[in-house]
Amino acid sequence: MIGIWKFDRKPYVHSHSRSTPGHLLHLILSGSYKIITEGREHSVRAGDVVYYYGSEPVEGIGDASHVTFYSVGFICPAMSPLPSDKRVFSSSGALQRAFDCLYEYSIFPESEKKTFGIYSALFEILVQISRIRLNISEGESSGLWWGLERKLREKGIFRPSIDELCEMSGKGRSAIVRACRKATGTSPMKWIQGIRMSEAHGLLQFSNLNITKIAQRLGYPRIHEFSREFSRHFGKAPRFFQKKHFS
Repeated sequence: MIGIWKFDRKPYVHSHSRSTPGHLLHLILSGSYKIITEGREHSVRAGDVVYYYGSEPVEGIGDASHVTFYSVGFICPAMSPLPSDKRVFSSSGALQRAFDCLYEYSIFPESEKKTFGIYSALFEILVQISRIRLNISEGESSGLWWGLERKLREKGIFRPSIDELCEMSGKGRSAIVRACRKATGTSPMKWIQGIRMSEAHGLLQFSNLNITKIAQRLGYPRIHEFSREFSRHFGKAPRFFQKKHFS
């Protein structure tokens, strides 16, 4: 669990931020605004659930309304990310109640009841989302890619070669490339680089690891290789983001 929050967003605010690493869910309680993420624009309003994955950049464009929303960030390698065209969806009554319970338990005094209540409510949220996923047909090809990506995350492999991907999946290069492009719209190496950079961004903000340890964890033999790639990706050196928490 990364965090559970309740946020207020003022009217006409135009913001740029990044989601937390792993999975992030927002339930809009009141108001409306627009978000742009992964090149897609979404109009969200009260009752909608917004899903983010892997420390992705988010642009928020406010209107005249005051927005209130719940937010929960968590790590769950076994859960595949939702497809990019299913990142905003209407909540059910059961899902809204689960979010209410999650937030109520999060503000309890520290106790076993708080801990068990939080994870019980989060489990119920994931159950409700799994029912939504049943209505999403990913297809054999894109399903191959999400399964392979889940294996990479579970094993902590962030710099695989295309040959390693083939060995892990038992498929040829063309099948891997085709599956990744169908699932994500880009090539395997470019997509995995995005995963690696998102992981690095999240570790810099939310962990106690120093930059050398983060580089090693992500599979870089030398720290300057990591720093150079990170700086190219984000436009700033890793030390700029260390211990800085952005909403």
